[in-house]
Amino acid sequence: MLVVTIPVGALQSNCYLVADSETREAVVIDPGDESTIILEQIDQHNLIIQAILLTHAHFDHIMAVRPVIDALNIPIYMHQDDAYIYDHVETLAAHFGIMAEPPVPVDRYFEENDTIDFGSISISVISTPGHSPGGVSFLITGAPSHVFAGDTLFAGSIGRTDLPGGDSNLLLQSIHEKLIVLDDTTIVYPGHGPASTIGTEKRSNPYLY
Repeated sequence: MLVVTIPVGALQSNCYLVADSETREAVVIDPGDESTIILEQIDQHNLIIQAILLTHAHFDHIMAVRPVIDALNIPIYMHQDDAYIYDHVETLAAHFGIMAEPPVPVDRYFEENDTIDFGSISISVISTPGHSPGGVSFLITGAPSHVFAGDTLFAGSIGRTDLPGGDSNLLLQSIHEKLIVLDDTTIVYPGHGPASTIGTEKRSNPYLY
């Protein structure tokens, strides 16, 4: 499996390309901005993109959705509980002094335990609300497993909950019931900052205890 991390935009959100190393079939997770860089990385790695997957709908994770779809003609998937945030991306981005384009229609709303399959890879959807109402994480089981946690869990920190729809108690519940229970060797790919592991966060993340 190939994982390409691309920090993009003013807030340096992590966009991920996740691919089957042999077939080159892949998905784009959270194309937050700088579509030119994302598309260049797709071409550089000879990837065949199957879909865009969103961990949540905050503007810094979706602003490159339209140009990537225009270039590749692929579907976009997210959780319906973030539909309000997604549909009002222009207004919410403006509060941060950032201009966002109107969103494109969502092709599929996924639910807990849905799977997205491409090549030999199967991604399971884990519902992890709290940072936003429809926040999800994406789990790929293996040795080790990989979880793309969006803005739920960071290396040494957790997601903010002071944005519309945020809930600090629900965020901690999601982390403890859905993420910290994963194997310690599971690699955590967050929405911002460096990767970590579940074991490291269990031992040293000061926000979890």
